[in-house]
Amino acid sequence: MIAVESAITLIKISENKTKLIYSGQNKGINFLGKLFMKFNSTKKNQQVVDDFMQRVKVEALKEKDK
Repeated sequence: MIAVESAITLIKISENKTKLIYSGQNKGINFLGKLFMKFNSTKKNQQVVDDFMQRVKVEALKEKDK
């Protein structure tokens, strides 16, 4: 099993600009979870975060065009 913690903070900079801060952590809570986390690559984790941020950007631009 794996425990996943994440948080998203939005800070309004101006009428058309918002700062998004994403933070998260995955922890193995039993032997299999810890083993999985040990072999899970940092590069793969970064790709998941990058993909998420790209989806956020696409949706934000859709809202901007409305």
